[in-house]
Formats: sequence, structure tokens, C-alpha cells
Amino acid sequence: MKSKKLNSADVLLVAAASLGKREIQQLGFDPLVAKRSCRKGLEAMEEHVKLLTTQHKGFNLDELRALPELCDLLLEAQRQTQTARRVGGDVAVALNEALGWRRRLLGLAQSLAEKGGPVDPREVRRIEGGKGPTDNVQDTADLVALLTPLKAAVEAVHGKDALARADAAARAALAALGGTGAETPESRKAADRRDRLATLVLLRHDRLRAALAAVTSFREAPLLVPGLFEAIGASRSAPPA
Repeated sequence: MKSKKLNSADVLLVAAASLGKREIQQLGFDPLVAKRSCRKGLEAMEEHVKLLTTQHKGFNLDELRALPELCDLLLEAQRQTQTARRVGGDVAVALNEALGWRRRLLGLAQSLAEKGGPVDPREVRRIEGGKGPTDNVQDTADLVALLTPLKAAVEAVHGKDALARADAAARAALAALGGTGAETPESRKAADRRDRLATLVLLRHDRLRAALAAVTSFREAPLLVPGLFEAIGASRSAPPA
């Protein structure tokens, strides 16, 4: 039985997966900047293909030509990692849940603060002044802390484990708003795939620069293949004298 031929994306994913753990570097550059840099370098490389294939056979040109696709895979892996770290992957759902608890708990706190009640009215006024989604979600967490000594009274109105449910909703919403929720096996797997692809981009970008250095010069190669961490200029600068 013949094995199924891998497509180009699968080949790149296999190459990334085969990297050793000690080689892996965390993504620290913009995949779109990397793609522009690699495209610029590949345009220069195509002008020297004959020389590379005859006198510098150690360079795998097909691997280098795959760099733009590799950057696209990296960009998608970056998005998947961010999504995996969002609780439920849906900010709106988490936010609505937390703000619903804010309304319910704030109404109770206002009642308990009236006429010298057991809740400090100054804290209630501070919470009432919260503005914006992040502040309002934090208000929910603050209300949980404020009302914890009155757990029985809260549960009498809002049901068993009301404070625990409100606290969980606040944590989920804060994590979703920040895009960095608690790590899960899925998010760690996504981050590992992202960083492996980023490392492969770094390695092959260096290889592309080395290929250009072999057919031009070590001084000109960085101009032909711009760095991954810098903006690409509109025109090529002449090498220093």
C-alpha cells in the first residue's frame, strides 16, 4: 500500500515537529514582517539560481522558497494559540456572564449598605464608579470579596454557590479580555506548534541569508535579506564603503 503524499503545508509541519526541544525559540517577531523579509530575499535569490545550483549545491532552494508559506502557517498558529488561551474562545459570552453578576451583586450590596448596613457604602460607591469592560469585570471580583462575609445572605437571594459562580465568571472574563487565560493542554500544544514554526522560520531565514552571502558577500546579504525584527525599507541601500 502506497503512503499518501504529504502536501507542502504538511511537509513544513513535519519539519517543525522534528526540531529538538533545545532548539525551540519562543516567537518574538511579527510573522507578517518575516514574510515580507523572506519575499525580498527570495526575489534576490532567484537572480542567482544558476550559480547556487552549480557551485553551492548545499542549499536546498525548495525549502527556502517555502518560507512565505511557512510564515503563513506561523501566523495561523499564532492565532490558534491566542484562541486556545481564551476561556471558551468567546470574549462576548464570558463578558456578558461576568457583567450579569455585577448587576445582581451590586444591587444586593447597595441594599445592604443602606442605613448603616453590614456593607461599607464607600466601597459600594467606588464600585459604582467603574467604567469600561475591564473595570466592570473587576467590579464583579471586588463585589465577591466584599460580600464573602455575607455568603448566607447572598445565597438566599441568588442561590447556592452564587459567590463562587460569580468569581469564576469574573476570572473567565478577565482572561478572555486579556487573551491569556489559564494554560490548558490544548493551549500548551498550540504554543509549542507556534514556537516550532517560529524556530523553523528563524533557521531558514538565516539559511536564505547565507545563500545570498555565498553568491554576493557577507556585507550585502543582510541588505538583500532584511532582519525579522525590523521594518523593510522601500529601496535597497548601498553597502558601506
